[in-house]
Amino acid sequence: MQILLDQSVAEGRRVNAVRGRFNAREGLARLLAGTGLSIRADYGHTILLAATPAPRPQAPPPILAPAAPEPDVAVEAVIIAGYRASLASAMAIKRQAAGVVEAIVSEDVGDFPDANLAESLQRLSGVSIERDAGEGRALSVRGLGGDFVRVRLNGLETLATSGGTGAATNSANRTRGFDFNTFASELFSTLTVRKTASAEIEEGGLGATIDLQTPRPLDTPGLHATVASQAAFYELGDRQAYPRVSALVSDTFAQDRLGVLFSVAYSRRRSLEDSYNSTGDYIASFNGGFCPPTGAACPGGGERSTAEAYGVITAGSPVTYMPLVPRYGRYSHDQERLGVSATVQARPREGTLLTLDYFASRYDEHRLDRNIEILSLNRDNRGAPDPRFVGRPAMAVTAAQVSPQGELVYARFDNTDIRTEVFADDFVTRFDQLSLKLDQTLSPRLRASVLLGRSRSRFSDPNQRLVGYDAFDQDGVVFDARAKGEVPILRFGSGLDPASAGAWSFAEGYSEIRRFSNFIDNRYDAAQAHLVFDARPGVTIKAGVSLRRYGFDQTRDQRSAPFTSVPAVGDLRDLSVLVDRWGVSLPRAPGGISAWLSPDIDAFERRFGLSCNCVNAWGDWRMAAAGNSRLENRGVIEDDLGGYLQADVVGQVGAVPLRLVAGLRYAATRQHAYGLTTTGEWQHDRRRYDNLLPSATLVGDLTPDTRLRISLARTMARPALSALTPAGVLTSDSAGLKYLTGNPSVSPYQATNLDLSIDHRLGREGLISASVFHLTIDNFPQALSRVGVLADTGLPNVALPAGATNLTPVAITQVVNTKGGWLRGLEIGFQKPLTFLPAPFDRLGVMVNYTRIQSALDYVLAPTAPDQTYRAPLVGTSPTAINATVYYQTPRYAVRLSAARRGEYTRTVPSRGGVCGPEATAECPTPYIADVDGADATFNLDASASLNLTGRLQLTLDLLNLTDQAQSYWTGAARRGPLVYGRTGRQIFLGARWRY
Repeated sequence: MQILLDQSVAEGRRVNAVRGRFNAREGLARLLAGTGLSIRADYGHTILLAATPAPRPQAPPPILAPAAPEPDVAVEAVIIAGYRASLASAMAIKRQAAGVVEAIVSEDVGDFPDANLAESLQRLSGVSIERDAGEGRALSVRGLGGDFVRVRLNGLETLATSGGTGAATNSANRTRGFDFNTFASELFSTLTVRKTASAEIEEGGLGATIDLQTPRPLDTPGLHATVASQAAFYELGDRQAYPRVSALVSDTFAQDRLGVLFSVAYSRRRSLEDSYNSTGDYIASFNGGFCPPTGAACPGGGERSTAEAYGVITAGSPVTYMPLVPRYGRYSHDQERLGVSATVQARPREGTLLTLDYFASRYDEHRLDRNIEILSLNRDNRGAPDPRFVGRPAMAVTAAQVSPQGELVYARFDNTDIRTEVFADDFVTRFDQLSLKLDQTLSPRLRASVLLGRSRSRFSDPNQRLVGYDAFDQDGVVFDARAKGEVPILRFGSGLDPASAGAWSFAEGYSEIRRFSNFIDNRYDAAQAHLVFDARPGVTIKAGVSLRRYGFDQTRDQRSAPFTSVPAVGDLRDLSVLVDRWGVSLPRAPGGISAWLSPDIDAFERRFGLSCNCVNAWGDWRMAAAGNSRLENRGVIEDDLGGYLQADVVGQVGAVPLRLVAGLRYAATRQHAYGLTTTGEWQHDRRRYDNLLPSATLVGDLTPDTRLRISLARTMARPALSALTPAGVLTSDSAGLKYLTGNPSVSPYQATNLDLSIDHRLGREGLISASVFHLTIDNFPQALSRVGVLADTGLPNVALPAGATNLTPVAITQVVNTKGGWLRGLEIGFQKPLTFLPAPFDRLGVMVNYTRIQSALDYVLAPTAPDQTYRAPLVGTSPTAINATVYYQTPRYAVRLSAARRGEYTRTVPSRGGVCGPEATAECPTPYIADVDGADATFNLDASASLNLTGRLQLTLDLLNLTDQAQSYWTGAARRGPLVYGRTGRQIFLGARWRY
């Protein structure tokens, strides 16, 4: 640390003698008390002192008796603890940083009523989260999602991925985005979000770098221990209590030169989620349209549509949009989360510090999705040998109503196929990281640090299965979404009793047994070396180099036999279970069903051996990389070399202290991408690219309490993993041939970031801050589709389907570079204990953050026509977000109420990709929809309370999701067609915490 003071001001002054252990600011305050000197600016590593301004002249005091001699100079100690103390520590981190930084410290995490890291981080300005099955999983910072946010654990970049568990996300994470539901928040001491870039921070994020820090034993010398245990209750579960426990023990030895710390956290959760899901919208003419009222006989020879209803659907301008597979679902979740952290620190001599960190986490999920759905809307099987299997072309529309925006809001169908299905997952995420860091003082002016580490995240879902029954040609099937804000009414046929086994068939050639296996492996190996040189007072030079290897491997197999190859089962009663009391937590009009029969996946497993990977008397259950699964067999190896040079200059211009941090970072990326082709061969691609990333931040202390920052930086983020696959896969469906391929030559995302922020300290614990920011994105890779011929794919003739030639049309989807867009926003934050209020209200405190964002990106709809674009906000960007916490704290008890509101945001642009648009024709079987899918605004309210029974024992109560906030997604910016609606219920955690 450097302490700067003008020599002319220092002459003739003597500081106080001080003995004891203090932090830098406390120690200086005691040294300088009564000297006429004070801290003018504190930049963490550099503190600038100045003469204390003389007080204004006042009238002479009255003559009094001689005063007694003054005692030794002392500074009054104001002790703050608990949540207030953690907020004050976070404020100090924010103030001392050169760039724009937000932080949560110590009890901020342990005491917030949060289930995982994502829900802790949403308390920070500019951070929004997306929940999955009632828990925070993914987040965005200033509107930029997971692919643009880097995460470091104990200083090393890392990645942990899991599988989707809710109504809207049922697939594994195959991106660079971090899944925050894999870690328990109790294991961390500090969470830091760095919103501005600097040369010393590794490249890779346009939005932010998030640092997760575990506790350090030498930071708190002596023996410390904490044990916490809670019983968790979930409103929509089985009403049983499930455990949430954590423990930490830390001690130091050898005169506090050696420290050891161990912590563990475990939780179990079982809950239910009832939901509606349309699986998407598409146009009415898709999949062959409906049976017309006149003309040739319809497939199967069934009833025709009425002229009136058919006219309503076909009169859309330009088209009518309707749900693809409207369904009711019940999703059961059985989750376990276990995490451990261990740290050993040694300070063998002054100036040397060794830190060995180990972190491990295991996240298990057993999920059952039970759906009942109108299936034939998503089928076009006009060539099927059995007329029952035709799908939409055989459906008759007998009544219809379309909104002015073109959305089908009511329809009654005949000749309609219904399905009940169960989808089962058993997935596990195993994460571990080991790192070793050396901090060494080489001389009074030169310091060095070296960090080595390895992390690995392994996701496995080896036995993903689906079994579905069918009820054919049902009449009087109803879809009714006229009541906005409610779950659409689905009636599955006037003559169908969905709870009866006799209503269902398990038909060879149509009903299905699917099985998949999924494995995703993410690995990081890293080495860093840094030098810090105090060139002269107020000038610090930093330089460093980093080596990093990132590996990503994904394998996916599926049942090699056709999914519709199913055994003859006879009576379904012994193979089924009843779903009952569905929808009791959902807002819906009367008339829909509340119970149906569902396949019992365990019973099917016992009878038929679905997971044997063999051929038995019941069927062929072998697994292979077949069909679309071929594209999911791929990998990427990236070798990143980075180096930087940075200057940190502290000085004063007139009466204003200034700090300038400027530097240049060089990043070289060597990339090896590989993937499995349609012919079963591995295709490889190698390339290299370089980036120069300058950055500069100017900090000025306008007053001792007011600090202004201006930052400008060039940033980059490497392309999404799915974009880099060199291989392609050829598939076919009723719409024709499709060729899906990546593009390993796609360029990284690149942007220029400009930030202006100001904050003003309100006493020791208060702060008001404001930031404006602007991001110009130069390159933004997008996945686009076009109509080509098979010759464009480069596939050999042996890989072409029977009857196809090189001139056969094919829809080709590939990632290409596009020109990007912009994002700008405003952040305002305020925190302060309200000690100025009269008792007992002086124990109150507040923290409020507000974010406003605007963004625009020109989404290209067809690569052959780059000027044909659709302008929309960046995916995942909410225009407004606000979070607030009100707390009341006394030495005896504490209460907190935390609210978070996130405005609506887009989730998919365009709504549906295609090769042309907007209507389906013989030449354009899969048109795109130039619109957006999005999510409704959310408001979550959580509460926490604690009562100190003794100095060491505390009772705790956490209440989560008090508003029972729904997860509600829609399709179409103007149409607002219902896409997903579900609730997961409230959560209650009751327990105790013991500290030593």
